[in-house]
Amino acid sequence: MPPQGSIGFAYKANNEWTFMADYQYVVWGWFSEVPINFANPATPDLDLHPANKDTHGFRFGTEYQYNDKVKLRGGYLYHTGASPPQFVTPLLPEGARNEFTIGAGMQWSSRLRTDMAYQFIKQQDRRGTVNLAAGNTGLYEFSAHLFGAGFSFTF
Repeated sequence: MPPQGSIGFAYKANNEWTFMADYQYVVWGWFSEVPINFANPATPDLDLHPANKDTHGFRFGTEYQYNDKVKLRGGYLYHTGASPPQFVTPLLPEGARNEFTIGAGMQWSSRLRTDMAYQFIKQQDRRGTVNLAAGNTGLYEFSAHLFGAGFSFTF
């Protein structure tokens, strides 16, 4: 994995509101060469030069303490893409994306807690390679609806 670093903070404005933010930097540019050597001698080896760019991620969130038992959460993330247009392939069609989240936590008792979350991811459409000889002929579209739930019991 490439080197990466993050810095962030949380600020508790009052008993109800907490605000959070962080920044993440990933050094994808260090992956300047990707050699692929096949065991089958009839398959030619590949020496790819993806020219990846370093990426930046910005995350913002808030938590609202509704009462002693319920916390409501929301957030936003923007992340740049690492792959330049000439190296967007079905293996890595990622690009710049926006992500939106909402969630809630419920403290049922001193021992039982549940958390639920929803995230919507919308990646910018990208043109990319489907066939190396044809160039950037494919259009990669991506969005996702993610749901999560957690249950914890302390004993």
